[in-house]
Amino acid sequence: MSSKLTKEEWLTKAAIKERGWTDGAIKMFLGSPEETRKNPHYSSGSPMQLWRMAMVCASEQNPEFIAWKTKHDCRRESLKKRAIEQHQQRRSLLIEWVDSLAIEVPKYSEEQLFKFAVENYNNLWSNRGKFEKLIYQDFRTLEPEFLHRITVNALLHVLSDYEYHLAQVEGLTGASEARSKLKRRVLTSIHKAYPNVTYPELWDWIDVTFPELERGTKHSPIVAAITNLSKQLARLIANDPRGLEDIEWRDMERMLAAVFQGLGFDVTLTPSSKDGGKDLVLECIVKGDKCSYLVEVKHWRSGQRVGKRYISNFINVVARENRDGGLYLATYGYSSDAFAALTEVERQSIKLGVDKKIISLCRTYIKSESGIWLAPSMLSDLLFEDV
Repeated sequence: MSSKLTKEEWLTKAAIKERGWTDGAIKMFLGSPEETRKNPHYSSGSPMQLWRMAMVCASEQNPEFIAWKTKHDCRRESLKKRAIEQHQQRRSLLIEWVDSLAIEVPKYSEEQLFKFAVENYNNLWSNRGKFEKLIYQDFRTLEPEFLHRITVNALLHVLSDYEYHLAQVEGLTGASEARSKLKRRVLTSIHKAYPNVTYPELWDWIDVTFPELERGTKHSPIVAAITNLSKQLARLIANDPRGLEDIEWRDMERMLAAVFQGLGFDVTLTPSSKDGGKDLVLECIVKGDKCSYLVEVKHWRSGQRVGKRYISNFINVVARENRDGGLYLATYGYSSDAFAALTEVERQSIKLGVDKKIISLCRTYIKSESGIWLAPSMLSDLLFEDV
């Protein structure tokens, strides 16, 4: 390299391409490299190609380059938009297909069902060589929660079409959301068919609105009580925000699910564990199109603040699932490095809120109940205002 120029006055091909150039543009407007230098990272690698910074900057002011860059950027943006539209269309079609499935759960007497569940459980562990886990006693002597858990597993994985449909969505666009929705639908149908067969974690999978449950089933009063409790919590927080400290994290998620649903969103409350990095999935119509947003809630009773790693994970989930945006709510705030995780583009679609945002949502919900609140023209704006 020439000693007359410093390292900062030279650009590699990679550095030039980071400025928006392509290989073709480099060849067309810059030509052959002015300098080459031995690869500093790999002795057997190709030599580095170098161009002067001044030459690159001058070329970027060339009217012909500007015209090329404008056309190139428009084409790239058009292709990106088309790819996003196709991705969303494929995802929507897959979700519509899951919604259209006729979920059937076979009907057996409880004795037949429990016996089959024990037999299925024994077969699973026997095939794995874990004979010490086999059940030899009568099912009537088993702990009810354990018995009901293995019964639901048998219904889900063996006696329904869940595994068959699961294989059909594998590898398709939107598979993650489709798998979750499929499991939720099947488990809700199982509960509808066998309302007496239940255990605590099962309720985390049943749709918060319980659209498929008949009002005459045994657990309908429980569902109504949980929903009413969530709404009452929102009213209490709206009146006295200090109550946030007394709410458990899962109750906080249920409360926000009720709040968003009351404000007009279609809400999916994810399971309490293995939630895929999101607590709520919100859907609404924006300018005639169905859009979806993710909400993650961190309510750590320890008072710990949310750091950069958690924000980065949430950003990745929103991007991976191709959502239209996300809202992160942390009741005790964020560490000083949390905002460093956001690029300028991400700041437009990912918003960070604290306890004030939760209180504001609860108060807006109370206004909507009283009929004194008018929803914004785009319901999605509610997620990002006053954050």
